[in-house]
Amino acid sequence: MVTLLKKISVKNIQDLRLDYDLVDLWRIRNPETKHFTWRQKNPLIQRRLDYWLISDVCQEDIEKPDIISWINSDHSAIVLHFNNIDRQKHGLLLWKFNATRMRRERLKAKSSRYDQ
Repeated sequence: MVTLLKKISVKNIQDLRLDYDLVDLWRIRNPETKHFTWRQKNPLIQRRLDYWLISDVCQEDIEKPDIISWINSDHSAIVLHFNNIDRQKHGLLLWKFNATRMRRERLKAKSSRYDQ
């Protein structure tokens, strides 16, 4: 049963990665490293259960992915170190304000004057 659930979980993650063009950045940057994010002491079981799945095009925005020990937990923390924001490439920045709610509130305020 556990093996079947594991296979289903692995397939679901693979499908998600394919559907959304996501990559496991830790594995790409550390292809030979064995570092686990979950462990059980007795019996000893270790797994890498936690992932940073990021869009493939965002790889250059990440300086380094990291797995660090966490106090009083059977899980390790996963950390992403981003490149300096000043060095980020980005296009035209645009901010758009949606005034629909404000218009509705003004309409309610106007109509409530006539209800009195």
